[in-house]
Amino acid sequence: MYKIIFKIVPFAMVILLNLTISKAAPENHKVSIINSTRGNFSSTRSVSTSVQTGAFIPAGSMISKRTAHAAVLLLNGKVLVTGGVTSNGVTASAELYNPTTDTWSAASNMSIPRAYHTATLLPNGKVLVVGGYSNGIEQASVELYDPTVDAWSPVTSLSIARSLHTATLLSDGKVLVIGGSTGYPNATSSAEVYDSQTNTWSPTSAMVSARVQHTATLLVNGNVLVIGGRNSDGGNIIFSSTEEYNPSTNIWYSRGNMSTARYSHTATLLSDGKVLVTGGATHLNTTSTEIYDPSNTTWVVTASLNTARAQHTALLLSDGRVLVIGGVDVLNPSATVSESYNPIRKTWNSAGIITA
Repeated sequence: MYKIIFKIVPFAMVILLNLTISKAAPENHKVSIINSTRGNFSSTRSVSTSVQTGAFIPAGSMISKRTAHAAVLLLNGKVLVTGGVTSNGVTASAELYNPTTDTWSAASNMSIPRAYHTATLLPNGKVLVVGGYSNGIEQASVELYDPTVDAWSPVTSLSIARSLHTATLLSDGKVLVIGGSTGYPNATSSAEVYDSQTNTWSPTSAMVSARVQHTATLLVNGNVLVIGGRNSDGGNIIFSSTEEYNPSTNIWYSRGNMSTARYSHTATLLSDGKVLVTGGATHLNTTSTEIYDPSNTTWVVTASLNTARAQHTALLLSDGRVLVIGGVDVLNPSATVSESYNPIRKTWNSAGIITA
């Protein structure tokens, strides 16, 4: 059994994915979802589903209703949820989900409240929480969670305070933090790398464009592909441009434009090494999907989603399909219809309705 965590910012929708994989029945994937939608604190529920049947089953609720939080799967199989916005404002609280017992328990609080931050599992099993927003400003502080003792410890701060950034675990175990908001309405093109062995941050060369609400995907070759986003939190310039960072040479390369500019989309590394980009917001939300091929640095439009959505989550299944869940669409503040993409047939099919 594999359990995977995905998160989307802003107004994070967190997905806990429990995959029961059988070669004899490859479609029998079980998925659990921990869901909160923009501005809605009425119910933060988790549900599970079978991709084969499309049935969603209610599971345990979090202790605190929250959005704009971060979540990460720990090596012990539990899920750590940190920070976010509650009905009382930005919170420092954290909690742990145990999928075996379907229960939540309180974890130690972070040192400061934060939302729109990132949480990255390091190879040593600790969790690196970076930046975010609280007390009316972007934060440069960084802290480390040790699940073996349920304790937080401060580490060296970022050189530039930021929120709505991305954090990508590189092949060598370092963490690359890219872009983000440096305070409304400003964004940064800067990037920096954290080395857990030395507890130090090192600046990298800057992106061509300052951006927020982009995606950053680790490619098979160890490079990082940054896709889309917009020029600031609330900015009206939406990017179709993409850039690729080579950690070995510390150089950014332009990788052409998508056919549709977008932010709050998803970017999923497929089994063949290509990247599937789904949905997102333009000036309205979009059904558009495109595929990037790193071997020839080209973009190709593929079949559209059935439902326009942004702030959703996408998961690569063991049979090569991609499951897209939740998000927000123009006509429905919470997209409840999930769908799956077949990269061989290049088709989307309904995968069930979320009722929780």
